[in-house]
Amino acid sequence: MRGFLRFAFLRYRSLPPLVNTRVAAFEIGLCLRRMSSSNITSDSQTLQGPPDEESLLHYVPGGYHPTNLGDILDERYVIKRKLGWGQYSTVWLAEDPQSQRHVAIKILTGEATDARQLHELAFLQHLSCSHPEHPGFSRVVRLLDSFHHVGPYGSHLCIVTEVLGESVQWLSQYYRGGRFHPVVVKDIIQQVLLGLDYLHQSNIIHTDLKPDNFLIELDDVETFIQEAIDDIPPVVYPSVTNADGMVLSYVKSQPIPVRFEDVQRQAKLKVKITDLGVACWADKIDEHFTDMVQPSALRAPEVFLGAGWDSKIDIWNVGCLVHEMITGDPFLPVSLMDSEAEPSQQLTVMMIRLGPMPSDLIVRGKYSRLYFGPDGTFMSSLDYPGVPTLLQKLDSIYRERWYPEEVELFKSFMASALEMDPKDRPSAAELAEHEWFRSMFEFKKNF
Repeated sequence: MRGFLRFAFLRYRSLPPLVNTRVAAFEIGLCLRRMSSSNITSDSQTLQGPPDEESLLHYVPGGYHPTNLGDILDERYVIKRKLGWGQYSTVWLAEDPQSQRHVAIKILTGEATDARQLHELAFLQHLSCSHPEHPGFSRVVRLLDSFHHVGPYGSHLCIVTEVLGESVQWLSQYYRGGRFHPVVVKDIIQQVLLGLDYLHQSNIIHTDLKPDNFLIELDDVETFIQEAIDDIPPVVYPSVTNADGMVLSYVKSQPIPVRFEDVQRQAKLKVKITDLGVACWADKIDEHFTDMVQPSALRAPEVFLGAGWDSKIDIWNVGCLVHEMITGDPFLPVSLMDSEAEPSQQLTVMMIRLGPMPSDLIVRGKYSRLYFGPDGTFMSSLDYPGVPTLLQKLDSIYRERWYPEEVELFKSFMASALEMDPKDRPSAAELAEHEWFRSMFEFKKNF
């Protein structure tokens, strides 16, 4: 089975519920406004384009920049291939003659460039020079360059990053039931925690950690790129003319193929944290565009209750992700992972798995009254069919497969990462030193 090589900033998903509607449809939280209908031709069906590509209707002022193969950006980068697109950007493979390597360039729309809610570029610039001696420095996506390009539809911020491989989410399909081997989980998560500690030491909270945002670093990425360029030529659709009289060359998105075996052959599986689009400065949380951060299925209890949050929400995300990687099941049932899921049901499952909500967390929460009575009693039924406690689930799955010492260490790790009260949750640096990572026990059965 073949996968596809992804590049930093190439994943686009909806944000969590209750996010300001100006940013709810774009992963990096940038301003959401419809393009003016006066800019759209009556022949909209022709301009709509293939369903798996961006709409040509949005090649208007404030929209996408018309990009063609062979274009030279910033008098330096030669566009070679379209890698993908999001609602507010297109992503391109470019050749950089100066460094003699390929890079990924995300070209933001005019509206995204003008938005001021978030500071993705500022985060990346800060991380490129903050504490480079930190062991987690190399575990975060690397910014190579940035510039503004002026086109027919406005000025567009262009973010240049290193080329990275597929995501941990992609990797899961090669493990039975989505259950990673514990040794692989330890390797990935310890790297993530190092990168996360680097973010936190640099005054940045990620707020959106998930398997899609951990990308694999390939040892010889230039080989994969060159083979694709040689063997799979780029595809350009027939040109069309929009209502502004602009002739548009519509380029097909073509990620570069890579095999799972290629990843396996690497001496070490290396991952990097990417996608700082909805990140937050730790000392400016009150200025963040929303207080309801994180995908709802991975949301920490203090966020649900509006009890104030800090970098410990990223640790909660790590706990949820380890749960899914080890068990093959998400921390919340699939039925509750939709952004429209009822928060009271999500809190119900959370408390079934982990125990009562801490009373001081309830007291601090400005939304607690929606779910808890004046005496702190949960107002919904603490019942959800088929949901065991966390310890019951881990015991039922691994008591027969792992030696008892390993089971107990893993349970200790999970209890720490998923501590309901953020005050009792460890930091990324502390969790990275957990004894579970150092254990070298044999497993009773292969996975």
